Amino acid sequence: MGDRSNGNSTSFTTCNGNGNQKGGCSHLSDKDEEDYELEIVTAVADFCAIDDSQLSFESGQVLSVLRKPNVDWWWARKGNNTGYIPTNHIATEPIDPTSKPDWQDDEYFGSYSTLKLQQEMLSDKARNEAYQVAIERNKEAMKGKVVLDVGCGTGILSMMCVKYGGAKRVHSIEASEMAETAEKLINHNNLSNKITLYHGKVEGTTLPEKVDLIISEWMGTLLIFEFMVESVLIARDKWLKQSGKMWPSQAHLFLAPTTASKHQDRIHFWDSVCGLDYSILRTAAKSEYFCKPVINEALNASDLLAKGEVVYSCDLNTVTLKDLEMIKQDFSFTISKQGTLHGFASWFSVEFEALHKSRAECVVLDTSPHVPLTHWKQAALVLDDWYDVEPGDAIQGTMRMERSYMWRRHFRVGLSGTITFKNSSKTKKTFMKTFKVWR
Repeated sequence: MGDRSNGNSTSFTTCNGNGNQKGGCSHLSDKDEEDYELEIVTAVADFCAIDDSQLSFESGQVLSVLRKPNVDWWWARKGNNTGYIPTNHIATEPIDPTSKPDWQDDEYFGSYSTLKLQQEMLSDKARNEAYQVAIERNKEAMKGKVVLDVGCGTGILSMMCVKYGGAKRVHSIEASEMAETAEKLINHNNLSNKITLYHGKVEGTTLPEKVDLIISEWMGTLLIFEFMVESVLIARDKWLKQSGKMWPSQAHLFLAPTTASKHQDRIHFWDSVCGLDYSILRTAAKSEYFCKPVINEALNASDLLAKGEVVYSCDLNTVTLKDLEMIKQDFSFTISKQGTLHGFASWFSVEFEALHKSRAECVVLDTSPHVPLTHWKQAALVLDDWYDVEPGDAIQGTMRMERSYMWRRHFRVGLSGTITFKNSSKTKKTFMKTFKVWR
């Protein structure tokens, strides 16, 4: 799926448990905390601390704010414990118990009603070929089967399943106004006797039968942005036969340390303008430019400072909605080439397993820098501080992806870790940053 976004984020800093400052913040003494005029907030989602400087809490719990070091992280108390709390998990105003999370469906489905966006996706040769090859390789197994296409757009996958796969019948669901266009295209291609189109959301659709295969193109930035995958999983639980298959079948999210000199040049622009010193704006520029992932990033394989590693995998046959609420994974890299570490590159791949494993090979759709560009391209998570690294240096850290409680198509990505240099005379460096995708 294409990605359109506007959002803001800032990096966060914490203080370690012994009171030493990191990023210009410091703990309050017990007396200071007692004298501070407290602000009471309510947790709107669970949060599990990843280190001793943070405070764990559950949705509905009341917390006392003691300090606000930055917009993303506040220092708070719960009972006798204190620690940092993420501001996207709390509400400063009383919560209406009848309020519901915002899916932004008008904005989301509205964007997919445009031919401009449909053309962007349909022009992606690698995307189209992966689905078509999977269908053609499995035509013997698909012949006579019932297929469900979730989020069919212009109906391209539905029509492929009939024309190239010999599907007996396809049920096609599309929530956007593109459903009308899809119906016209299906009729124009003389396939209306095989394809039934449903204009609406999965949650409100009724199908007359179970299906043998669910096919969908639900992937977005950092694999899961927009969370269309939720509709796919709901459809799976409602209509997929026990022996049925999911396409894609497996999905993998990758991360790799990267250099990004063009972004460094954007910051160095502020060093001097017309002979005047503008360098005081460098920090503000970093915060503005890199507060969220840089999307539609056409990275070269030569930009990577180490081999990409899988930081998340899911089996679409078994993954649950609960599994996607919070994803946490440790990572480890050994630098393989000299350069400046500006941050991390991310991309994904998905697999289409054979409908009968003895008869066809698995098909892979890859969006990495090692293959021709897809419309997803790659994403760059640019850190606030940059580090010169060389072969043998090591990076160990944790990636945390946490879904927004209120903005259900959005999430935040947190990266934290340590860089250990092969040259023992250099001090270890730590990094910690959170990115909004997009709210």
